[in-house]
Amino acid sequence: METIKEKKSLELSAQTIMVATIRCDAIASGIHTSFAANKDWLQLKEEVKSRIVPDFGKKLSSMLESCLSIYDKEVIHYDASVVSAKRKQLLEKLLQLVQPTYELIVEHILSEALDNFKTSLKRALDDGHAGFSATAHGCVKQSVKRFDELCKDVTIKQANLDTTKIRLQFSHDLKSHIFNVQAAKLSELTTLYKSELEEALSSHVQDLLELCGDDTWPAIRRHLHLETEQNVYSLYHVLSSFEMQEQDKEDMLSKLKHYGRKIVERKAKYEARKVLGRMKERFAYTFNHDNESKPRVAWTENEDIPAITKTARTSVPASLTLITPVQCKSLWDQFKSETQYIISQATASQEAYRQVTSLSEKVSSLSDDVTASSNKKTSLIDTKNKLHQDVWIGAFTGPIGLGIARLIRKPE
Repeated sequence: METIKEKKSLELSAQTIMVATIRCDAIASGIHTSFAANKDWLQLKEEVKSRIVPDFGKKLSSMLESCLSIYDKEVIHYDASVVSAKRKQLLEKLLQLVQPTYELIVEHILSEALDNFKTSLKRALDDGHAGFSATAHGCVKQSVKRFDELCKDVTIKQANLDTTKIRLQFSHDLKSHIFNVQAAKLSELTTLYKSELEEALSSHVQDLLELCGDDTWPAIRRHLHLETEQNVYSLYHVLSSFEMQEQDKEDMLSKLKHYGRKIVERKAKYEARKVLGRMKERFAYTFNHDNESKPRVAWTENEDIPAITKTARTSVPASLTLITPVQCKSLWDQFKSETQYIISQATASQEAYRQVTSLSEKVSSLSDDVTASSNKKTSLIDTKNKLHQDVWIGAFTGPIGLGIARLIRKPE
């Protein structure tokens, strides 16, 4: 009898579990179907497609809680273990149903939070009240706080979801944007300081190269050192507001120094292309002016043209031509060739002056003899003699001598 009772008890228990399983499955399935077609849920789902819905988590949690409450009421008379298992399955299916919508609203949150961070960071940097790193940290703190609030607002009570992955994603997005903005700012700073260094060096270096005196290169080095150090110090002070590796800072400062040297080199090469013209200009000026910088009006016999030529060439030393030795030799030969006409003109002018001076002395002596003889003649004869004198001198010296004779003749 006891064995029969045990068998009947087991059969009854199995039947109870089977019935509970069937009924709980049916009830859960009906609730799931009903939720999927629920107007409130469908409206919430549609709104999430375009924006962040306020109180999303609260609204959805309430809907899910309502579904579970209905389930609990309808299965109250069935086996507890079956009811619990089927309740868990129902919740899992409901969460699977709402998962895409939840992920979509999280994407909206990530996007909006990142956009807000970008805007606030730009505004704060434009205000310039603090350095880059301090400003970025302040904006990150505010954005993370706001992000946490939004995530809390969409939390589904029944899901107990882990938001670690979402937070890591947001943190990565913030760091990535900060890195890009910092890179852009550093690029702007590099361009700015290069421009300032260019402005400080270019014109002054060009002036020094055009003067090309014995102190040209020392003066250029002093100016380069002064302006470069000022710009490097200023840039170093600005970079202290950025979170950077020390090596990266040193690289930026080193590149700025190198850029300053490049400016000088570029200017020197540019001026070197014009060196022949400047050499000729300096030679012509020195050759045609005396030691007191007064123009040489006439090339008289007192002017030592070879010595003047040597002095003028010395004022244009080949060592200051800013080019290679081979180029310098070729240029020097070309320079001497193209300035030879200046020397030739001076030599020809001096020779002409010498001939005119010599001829003038001869005519003056001859004129004195003729004048002494003519004093013994009558006025008429004197007039004839004067005419004969002009004719004779003209025949002897040509038009130049005739003109000189008339100029030196004493007045009646």
